[in-house]
Amino acid sequence: MKKKSNKHMRWDGVNYRIKDGKLKLGQKYYTAKQIHILSILYYILGILLIVISLPIMPIGIIFLLLGVGIIWFGWSYSHFRKILLNAQTIHEQPTQDTTSEYNYNEENLENETSINSKVKQSHSKYPFKDDEDRFLRYSYYDVDVKGFSYQNFDITKLELDKFVTFDFEPDNPYDPNAIAIFYDDQKIGYIPRNSLQSMVKDYSDGIEHQICGFISYINEELNEVHLGLGFYSKENKNLDVMTCKLIKTKMKDFMGNSRQDNLAMAEIGSPVELEYSYDSDTYIVNDDTGFELGEISKKQAEKLFDVIGDTKPFYAEINELEMDDDGNYTCKIKVWYR
Repeated sequence: MKKKSNKHMRWDGVNYRIKDGKLKLGQKYYTAKQIHILSILYYILGILLIVISLPIMPIGIIFLLLGVGIIWFGWSYSHFRKILLNAQTIHEQPTQDTTSEYNYNEENLENETSINSKVKQSHSKYPFKDDEDRFLRYSYYDVDVKGFSYQNFDITKLELDKFVTFDFEPDNPYDPNAIAIFYDDQKIGYIPRNSLQSMVKDYSDGIEHQICGFISYINEELNEVHLGLGFYSKENKNLDVMTCKLIKTKMKDFMGNSRQDNLAMAEIGSPVELEYSYDSDTYIVNDDTGFELGEISKKQAEKLFDVIGDTKPFYAEINELEMDDDGNYTCKIKVWYR
């Protein structure tokens, strides 16, 4: 989970975030081309207003100031375009397109990879909650695949981030607790002989519990393979939950769009994102497409920030969504965290 850090970056008092080659301002993501077009339009509009203001002074001072302000917006968008282009230059890396027969939603993984010709390292993380309302209890991302070199498997055929399956071997003559690892129905090795064997068995019922594994590391030179393991459970032990009623739901966001309109499209049970704003010292709540829904009160935000900050794992979703007597939407969310 992507996750990803939810912290806003800031420039000149404006919060922004870069994700998947786009820059987020307010609730919308923009490509470098879109930002470039907006900056040009602001420049043109600002210059026109200044030209109009000159013949009608002193009344034209209003148009003059407005034109200068709009030109500043154009210059700001030009700067944001440079930030985005620089970020793409620094962080652009090849990624792996992966598929799996495993019964799990792979799209929830943050699909960031760092790859060279011989060593491949995944930076994917398991989401805090899966599609069956199970919560992540434990996660490991560097579990050695034991016995890989004895399986006569071509390591170059392995794909980073692709999921694997497991099979118990109670009749194994060397270890009755052996758990084989399969990649595309081909055995590639075993779970290490330690407490992980018991954990995999305990989380393999596929109902109350779920075990997930994916290829997290490939070293072709050393013929080594590692797994990322995620252990999910519907038992919410060691989890805290906070219910938050959203405030400022009647306001407009940074781009001038109505939060009420966004709430009208929301659904109970839908996941939401929390982005901490250092301007207002609270969390801005967005739906899963990035549209703003409201904010958490400062009192609750302060308590939540002490626990999750802007990097600790959590999961949040819409818990209540109603319309009041005035026809305005009210919303409550639940936040699960450790």
